[in-house]
Amino acid sequence: VGARIASFPTPTSHDIVNQQRAAVVADCAAAAPQAPGLFTLTVPTGGGKTLSALHFALKHALRHGHTRIIYVAPFTSIIEQNAAIYREIVAPLASDAFTPLIEHHSATSPEKETVQSRLATENWDAPIVVTTAVQFFESLHAARTSRCRKLHRIANAVVILDEAQTLPVTYLTPCLRALEELAENYQTTAILCTATQPAISHHPTEFPIGLKNLREIIRQPDQLFSTLRRVSISDLGEQPDSTVAERMLRNRQSLCIVNRRRHAQALFQQLPSDCSRFHLSALMCPAHRTRHLNTIRQRLEDGQPVRLVSTQLIEAGVDIDFPLVLRALAGLDSIAQAAGRCNRHGRLPALGQTLVFQPEDDKAETYFRETAQVTAQIIACHDDLLGQAAIHHFFDLYYYRQADRWDEKHILELSRLDGAQRHCPLRFDFRTIDREFQLIDDWQQPVIIPFDETAHQLIADLRNEFKPLNRSLLRQLQRYTVQVSPRLLTANLSACDVIRDGQFHALVSPELHYSDEFGLTFDEQHASSQILSV
Repeated sequence: VGARIASFPTPTSHDIVNQQRAAVVADCAAAAPQAPGLFTLTVPTGGGKTLSALHFALKHALRHGHTRIIYVAPFTSIIEQNAAIYREIVAPLASDAFTPLIEHHSATSPEKETVQSRLATENWDAPIVVTTAVQFFESLHAARTSRCRKLHRIANAVVILDEAQTLPVTYLTPCLRALEELAENYQTTAILCTATQPAISHHPTEFPIGLKNLREIIRQPDQLFSTLRRVSISDLGEQPDSTVAERMLRNRQSLCIVNRRRHAQALFQQLPSDCSRFHLSALMCPAHRTRHLNTIRQRLEDGQPVRLVSTQLIEAGVDIDFPLVLRALAGLDSIAQAAGRCNRHGRLPALGQTLVFQPEDDKAETYFRETAQVTAQIIACHDDLLGQAAIHHFFDLYYYRQADRWDEKHILELSRLDGAQRHCPLRFDFRTIDREFQLIDDWQQPVIIPFDETAHQLIADLRNEFKPLNRSLLRQLQRYTVQVSPRLLTANLSACDVIRDGQFHALVSPELHYSDEFGLTFDEQHASSQILSV
């Protein structure tokens, strides 16, 4: 990491953004020798959190003898890019006998590997582990052997918790208590990364369940946010799709982010059918999205017209820079992330524009509906939506005033000490905790897309029963998978080829069910059964 950072050119005197990114790295290096415990890394989007957090984690681990680094992301779409960055950094250390980095999340499907590779993944037997918040926190509250066999690896580790403010309000108490327990009794250091000022700090009256003894890595976060201010945010109120499309067309380069896949498709179709319009969603396999993003970045760099409509997958972990961003009403943290795609590198002579609008299609998943309702109240009270007052007000409404939801499933009540019962003082109802602690109420299954010649060859290898299911093959297949709900997959099984005794599903006729514009296009009548809106 140090070599990667050292390779960056020295920022020029007028390059404020890269100057501040260098300052973030310096603060991380300076804070690394501090004693293990709980840290926050508060950096605006585009401020270099990904590499800076890893820089801190490595220096901190070497100083204090931590055995591994665990990177925890809220969404698999973030893992896609950040795991690639981490893997590139540690690639010189890899060999046939040593794997420096393991990914463990739903898309990797470790249960489909060989026994040896599956156990290595489930054991988190690598110096760097990349996983999701679902995998991390559900494992801490699991009862099954397969989910628990990794737990000893979290002790004496450095955990990078990215986008910490996305922890669901209904599981706040058990998640925060787990982090405190790890820090206090298991020599674990946790770094809570966020682009919106820390929302989970302890306050005796406002937020008594918050984390105590948090240490901020950035020495002057307020100054950092002020210096890196590259965007102005305005509220447009309710806007029909036609008006949003017109505003996008009035600007040579514009990005619009919405909350639902179907809304993104409808808005995209409002734009003229030419080479300047683009669409992104998680219904497109990663290889497809990467191809689109490479084209978009090149057109942006060349000053060519680009109008991109995307779901929220573009908000985190995607390095892209537009002069104008429109964002459908969502949580203030999502709006801040959207603003991070606007004038990201500070190249505009003036501030970039981020415009928030209430879409005529106001349907959304529960999370986005709830956070959007809170943001609507914030807009009525604050002019500066990214100012500390607005951010604090948002979390006051969304986190602090919902004490009755902090442990909605009563997880802590199922884990208690009973000193009066000497024969059984630890009264932990592990099976019930396992059943009740579900960060995502349902799960998804991958469908492999024969997107290009490489994908066709990988699918052929998968069909060959004589070829082992090694980690290399599965990792390459990740680039060609789309995650869908089991219900949607079951309804469209006739469109898939079932491979290796039902372990894998590959799309049979991409010309019928896969679009270059929209990705996977299973029957519309089943679209409502899709779980995630990204």
